[in-house]
Order: sequence, then structure tokens, then C-alpha cells
Amino acid sequence: MTTEVRFHRGTTKDLATWIQQQDRRLGGHPAMTETLLDEMTAELKKTEGRPLGAFYVPTLSPPRWVWRFSADTWISYVRQTKRYGFFGSVRLKIVVLSIASTTPSATAP
Repeated sequence: MTTEVRFHRGTTKDLATWIQQQDRRLGGHPAMTETLLDEMTAELKKTEGRPLGAFYVPTLSPPRWVWRFSADTWISYVRQTKRYGFFGSVRLKIVVLSIASTTPSATAP
């Protein structure tokens, strides 16, 4: 199965804030923040959106998965699968809906 990770366009502001916080916390080293982001997406791909500690929350709108990536980073995301052709391949798309230092709220996109 092919897995793709994307950030919803509604996360642009949250992602920029998270990057600024990480850069500041890591002493102004953007390469370290980029590495964290790469690790996050790699883990989501490797585990097909089910990393250790992730849990499904059907009461959020829309229903989504929540994962505490690090001590100060929570993300929420949806998993979407699509089959191409009758005997074709299956593609998994993981769309990150929020990234923040606190748990996702019911009002996130």
C-alpha cells in the first residue's frame, strides 16, 4: 500500500506557529525542526497512520485520529483509503488536521 502524508490547508497557521516554537526551543536551528517534521511524517507512513499511542476519537468533528508525537506536540489526522481499479493498488492518504502543543479540540477543522 502506498501511503501519503499531507497537511490540510487549514493547518497553515498552526504549522507555522509550531515551527516557530520548535525553532525557538531548539535554539534557532531550523534544520532540527525540519528533521522533527520528517520524523513525524515518516512514522505516519511507516505505521500507516497507526503509530504507537495514537487513538481514534469518534466524538471530534470530523472523527479523527490523535497522536502525541512528542512531549509538546499533538497532531490530529484522518486516514483515507482509495482503491484504484478492481484488482488495483490501494492508496492511503493521511491528512493532518491540526498540530499544537495541546490536545486537539472539537473545534479544529
